This record gives sequence, C-alpha cells and structure tokens, in this order.
Amino acid sequence: MILFGLLACSGTTEKSDTASEVETETVEEIDDLSWVNPADLPAGPNPCREPIRVFVENVIDGDTFVGQGEEEERVRIIGVNTPETNEGECYSQEAKSFLINQIFGKWVWLSFDSDCYDIYDRTLAYVHLGTGEQDFVERQILLGGYARAFPFDQTDTFEDIFEQDEATAKANNAGAWAECGWN
Repeated sequence: MILFGLLACSGTTEKSDTASEVETETVEEIDDLSWVNPADLPAGPNPCREPIRVFVENVIDGDTFVGQGEEEERVRIIGVNTPETNEGECYSQEAKSFLINQIFGKWVWLSFDSDCYDIYDRTLAYVHLGTGEQDFVERQILLGGYARAFPFDQTDTFEDIFEQDEATAKANNAGAWAECGWN
C-alpha cells in the first residue's frame, strides 16, 4: 500500500524544476528488487523453499522483522544473534536501529536453508538487498559489530563466513565489541 501511494505521487503533473527533482528521487528510491534473479541469491544447498521477496513493514529487534509478501512473514534472520531489546541488553537499540536503516520500508529477498521455521514459528531466512556481497544483510550486521555469529542446527551453510565476519568486527573493535566489552 505504501509503495502504491509513492508511485501515485510520482505521477504528478506539476512541471516545476523542484517537482521534477522530487518526482525523480521518489521513483529512484523505490526499488522493489524485481530485477534480482532469485537463483543468484546465496542459500543453503537444500533450501526448504524457494526465495521470496517481501516488503518490510516492521522491525522487532536487530534480528527479527515482519515482512509482507504473498502472506505476512515474521522473520528471524539466520546466522546472527543481536542483543535483546526487550531485556535492555547492551547495544540492542543500536542493532535494531541498524536493521531499521537497512531494511525498514524496503523490499528484501529472503533465501532459505534446510529449516524454514524455528520453535516460535518464525520464518528462518537469509536476507538480501541484492546479489552482491554488500547486499547480504547478515554480513553487514556482523561486520558492524551489532551481532554475534549464531548458526541454527540445520541452517549453518554460511557459518564459516559469518564467523570470519564476526572475527573481523572483533579485531576492529566494532560496535558492541567496544561498547559492551564483548569478548
């Protein structure tokens, strides 16, 4: 619904220079990621489902959000564990803010590993803003020091990469590694 509203705004008939600049910026800001070939997304060797595209409607904390695709999905991001906001843990608000800045109000692709759901019935997914290394959201969360690597039992395809990203953040004293004294 939000996307439709923004697209409707981009079709204004005002022709001033200012309106044209705003119109162009609005259209450029809307990237529904429909250009992404799902086959190019990193995923587990035996994914439980095909990649899907969702619009992020709500960020719960640094590793959980709600997205709307064909149906609403409460998504737990695979491979990372951020501090808990409901427990007031050190760096939890920073982790949540980082995720909000990365994905809130945007389209993202979800790819999967062997297990699709956790014990809380949340969708377990890898999150992507495109097909490049910098578009793999888990890697950005880890490199920024917002989370620790956290493989689930059957969703450990990128465990080595995520552990390397965590080690890099730790060596760089990034985020919570400095602010919270993680070790």
